[in-house]
Amino acid sequence: MSRPWIASLLGWRLVWLALPLVFASVLELPFSRSAFESNFHRAADAPPHLGTRWATWDGQHYLEIAEHGYAAGSVATAFWPLWPATIRLLAPLTGGSYLAAALVAANLLAILGAILFARWVERRSTAGVSTAALVALLVFPSAFFLGLPYSEALFIALAAAFLLALDARRPALAACAALAMTLSRPVGFFVLLPIVAWLRRERDGTTSRSARTFLALSPLLGAASYALVHLALTGDPRGAFGIEGVFISGQSLGRLLDPIGFVASFFAVDSWHSIRGSLLDRIVFVLIAATLPRLWHRDRVAFWYALPMTLVPAATLRFMAFTRFALVVLPAFWILAEAIQAPGRLRRTLAWLSAGLALLLQLWLYARQTGNLWAG
Repeated sequence: MSRPWIASLLGWRLVWLALPLVFASVLELPFSRSAFESNFHRAADAPPHLGTRWATWDGQHYLEIAEHGYAAGSVATAFWPLWPATIRLLAPLTGGSYLAAALVAANLLAILGAILFARWVERRSTAGVSTAALVALLVFPSAFFLGLPYSEALFIALAAAFLLALDARRPALAACAALAMTLSRPVGFFVLLPIVAWLRRERDGTTSRSARTFLALSPLLGAASYALVHLALTGDPRGAFGIEGVFISGQSLGRLLDPIGFVASFFAVDSWHSIRGSLLDRIVFVLIAATLPRLWHRDRVAFWYALPMTLVPAATLRFMAFTRFALVVLPAFWILAEAIQAPGRLRRTLAWLSAGLALLLQLWLYARQTGNLWAG
């Protein structure tokens, strides 16, 4: 990727980082104090302030863990440890401000993830498709989460590094990324599926046995590390699995074994965008799921990465916040980009209109997020 592209990405991130100031000071959009007070946050007796607009909803949990660590029985236990550990590590560089450390880290990781993702796409397609895939990712309705104290930017950077390392036949590097992914988000463990697909494809013996073994075991090592972290800090190695159902989502791995409930929840729509009955989340699910058959034919490793990243959050959360979780299904943006780049004036016109609509949706959701209204 050229320097102008990197400069453009940096400028893009700075614009989105500054937008909460526009929402609050220029547009004077309201802030939902009732939602702020009902959500777990760092200082229950402190009123919201301007900085709070960058740290709403899950961002508050991550910052709490970064500053104070895990506590036995706390709802913050539901959040995976690598992202708050990253914030804590960088906080001394920002004068002890955990929020500033989170914002800097998230935006830099977002740029890194975008660069790695574009390189991965370009290895299997054209520069034009790579650019289109990157644009599709950046205008996606939930892409604003890449610059907030959420784990999206970290996970996407790791996922892009993982896919690129497999593509370059560097299993040891892919293993490190996979291990880190399992410490970043619960769905990270399912990276085991593309690893198995890659190992089956690469059976010619050109990679060392030790590297292949490390790659195969990396998700298990990550899961074991997760259990050890929580055993040491809270006394309960189950971590998030020990408090399943504490949130409104009622997230549970058991829902993966309930296809009837999954189908029923798909049709349980109550509004355009709400916490549990969002039509937008279901439209995005259909869009992302529609890329899976094409991925199956184009790249089995990418398919086995995208499949659990699509189905696991949709099933375990009953589509709650799926628009946000879909952001990490990186191969889907490659397939969408190829469809955009196909010949035909009508197709190009529809692509531009879709990109514009996605960007408007992103602005709307971002304004809601910074006002502590539900966005995803």
